[in-house]
Amino acid sequence: MGTGGLSVAKQHAMPRMLPPNQRYITIDEFTLESGETLVNATVAFTFMGLLNAARDNAVLVCHALSGSADVTDWWASLLTQASPALDPAKWCIICCNALGSPYGSASPLTPRTGKRLYGPDFPKTTIRDDVRIHKQVLDILGVRSIYCVIGGSMGGMAALEWSLLFGKDYVQSMVLIATAARQSAWGAAWAENQRCTIRCDPKFCGGHYDVNDPPAAGLAAARMAALLTYRTHQSFEKRFGRHGTSTSSEAAYLSQSYLQYQGNKFNTRFDANCYLHILDKIDSHDITRNRYPPGLRKEEAVGKVLAQIRQPTLVVGIPTDGLYPLCEQYTLYENLPNAAFAQLHSEDGHDGFLLEAAQLNDLLRSFLGM
Repeated sequence: MGTGGLSVAKQHAMPRMLPPNQRYITIDEFTLESGETLVNATVAFTFMGLLNAARDNAVLVCHALSGSADVTDWWASLLTQASPALDPAKWCIICCNALGSPYGSASPLTPRTGKRLYGPDFPKTTIRDDVRIHKQVLDILGVRSIYCVIGGSMGGMAALEWSLLFGKDYVQSMVLIATAARQSAWGAAWAENQRCTIRCDPKFCGGHYDVNDPPAAGLAAARMAALLTYRTHQSFEKRFGRHGTSTSSEAAYLSQSYLQYQGNKFNTRFDANCYLHILDKIDSHDITRNRYPPGLRKEEAVGKVLAQIRQPTLVVGIPTDGLYPLCEQYTLYENLPNAAFAQLHSEDGHDGFLLEAAQLNDLLRSFLGM
């Protein structure tokens, strides 16, 4: 581990703005699970509030696939409620950006030699890699223990790894939202659909594209496919269906226009190689990997690994979630020895954890004892 260095935003030659609230730490050398080593690996992070004298009031927030370290950008609602669960006056709120993300951490957009970017040659990383390098960031910041680690979707996968890698003496509690113990065949199938969509864009060029002329059509189409897994039939009908429209063709136009708008908007803030990298990272998620003896059935192995986690845990599921359905959160709840379960009610499916601010704020306040 290097001593690390706090720096201003200077990462990435990329045609998009980095979140203005982020800070950056550089780790001299970091060896990945694959055995490859990142040199001068930058990690973007945000830090709100102050550590107390015991340095044990940190609340670590782990972001989802397309999120940045800037919690105010995608979970502002949990900071701006009348009585916010994520209150910087009480907690030191920290969020670190995952490796491979286009938002400032080491990624395919990182210069490798001179001005040449890593591109598709950026080494594969796992969620465990993220947690281990983020632990080094927290060590540099002086955190002695985490009061609670909170994550939705991919962030919930990271929260699980925090508890398993560093134990109850370091991680005091967890909130796992719309997530799973391992990536499902269903989730992996949707990820492969999105990968193929990007790779079919003639501008992709095996990942060796000009970042100023990227495979925009492929990335937009992949994002459109992803959005359909994040939402529901009911939410689309309510927003674009015949209620309030004159014809079914008009409803179709509205839904098509919405998807195209979201796909094009995504191109202004994300990168195709980064997207592929993070899809691969999520597909590698399996808390049982290298943690159970051969011969156990996968379900039994999941139960044995989850039984090792003793921290108080709140598991939150969304009944309409089609990507990480409620049964996956029940698996967590039933096998974690000290867990409570709550449902987040939303017509919007998986994205409900980003949209149902009031409900989630109440759940978090209750769990955090506020």
